Parts: sequence; C-alpha cells; structure tokens
Amino acid sequence: MLSCHALPLLLLGWLYAVDIRYQRIGGGALDNSGLGVFGETISWACGVAGNNAAAIIGSVAIIAVLSALAWPRLKADPWTLPVFGAIAMPLAFVWISQGSVIYPRYFTVTLVFLLVLISMALTDLFEAGGYKRVAAIALLGAYLAGNSIHIAQLFSFGRGQYSEAVRYIRENTAEPTAIVGADHPFRIPMTLSFIAPDDGRAKPVRYLNPDQWPPEGPQWLILHKESSHDATPPLEEVTDNAGRRYRLAKSYPSAPLSGLHWFLYRNVAR
Repeated sequence: MLSCHALPLLLLGWLYAVDIRYQRIGGGALDNSGLGVFGETISWACGVAGNNAAAIIGSVAIIAVLSALAWPRLKADPWTLPVFGAIAMPLAFVWISQGSVIYPRYFTVTLVFLLVLISMALTDLFEAGGYKRVAAIALLGAYLAGNSIHIAQLFSFGRGQYSEAVRYIRENTAEPTAIVGADHPFRIPMTLSFIAPDDGRAKPVRYLNPDQWPPEGPQWLILHKESSHDATPPLEEVTDNAGRRYRLAKSYPSAPLSGLHWFLYRNVAR
C-alpha cells in the first residue's frame, strides 16, 4: 500500500512546498455556509440551478431515493469509492475549511464521484425493468434537459466576457492609454493584467488604484458581481467619493459557477 501511494504523496508534498502554501485568498464571500455550498454543488450536479433552496432539497431527496432503491448494491464493494469521494471527502473539506471562503467549484472533482454514484443507481433502476426503467429514463431526460440550459449559458457568456470588455475600452478611448478604475483592488487588475498585458501590440489599458486616479478621474470604471448573483447592473449611473459621475456603457454577464459579471462605466466628463 505504501509503495503504491508513496510517489503521489511525495508529489503532493512538493506541490505544497513550492506553490500551495504561498496561495492567498484574493477576495470572496465570507458568509457562504459550507454545508449550503455543498448542497448547492449537488443540485448543480443534478442539472438544476444551484442557488435555489427548493432545487437543493429536491436534488438531495432524489439522490437519497435512488440510493434507497439501489440499497442491495450500495452495500457492495463497488460503491465504496463513489460514496467516499462524493460524500465523505466533501464533508471533511467543509469541516476543515470552516470560516474560509468556499464556493461550489471547490467540489468540482468530487462531482465526478457523485455522478458515478447516480449513474450506478440509475443503472440498477433501468435493469430492473417496468416502472423503474421508466423512472430511470425520465430522470436521465430531466438531467439532460437541465444541463442543456447551463451549457447554453456557458456557450453564450463563457466564464466572463473580459476580452470583449477590453476590446470595447480600446475601441472607444481616444487617448493613447486607457485609464481604468474598479471596485476591487485584486480581482479586476489581476484579470486585466492577463487579458490586456502592456506588450506594445495594442493600446495600453492601465489600471489605477483610487489613490492614483487623476483629478478628473479614470476614463473607465469597472464594477462587478459574482456569477451566482443576477447580471443586472447596479445602477445606470454611479458617483465616486469625489463626486465624479460615471454612466453605464456596457454589461458583460458571465455563466454561473465561476467568472464575474462586469459592468463598464464611462466617465461623463471624459
């Protein structure tokens, strides 16, 4: 057993030493409940919207019923790994990470085990024939229909439309450099540094912290929301602490689970 896992454990230790221990939280919702987020993840895995209490309860209930119907197989060895990976590991993570920022995407790996668990239960129902087969087909159809909606959103919006926002800024800035401010000192500038590097091949897009803003303010202001929130702009017009006004120019929604909604505001005086 040790010889089988020694190399992966050494690799994990090396990864922790050179990378993981240096990671820092760059911002996020601190009020998310670990168990609530895990329940939300389960509902996403079942093909329904994860930010709805009824969807979470319904998804958990369906999985519980499927497991009960397939109880004889649940006691067999093949179920040990899916149950451990889909339920035990996430709950252990929730317990360890109490008080930390936590999101459904943190459980992405465990979703694979959850889907294996569900597929094994559906297989048992299908092979039983009769009304159980009909139920298995209906559940699979509902799963595919629900996920098709999420996939359509992903194809439409991606994990944020940052490149489109930067392109709009460049095309609508007359000055040699586009000056940008934002409502978050880490999320927005980190994304801009990747999407719009100052490599001399396109008009520079320069982010400035509020204490660096010119007297007239930045040309552009980016506000954001997390993808779990609605994509409605906060306001049609906003005002900064110095009284400078910014009017909404464009909105860039993101598909759920990761990414950010961006709301691009233009300085009225520039």
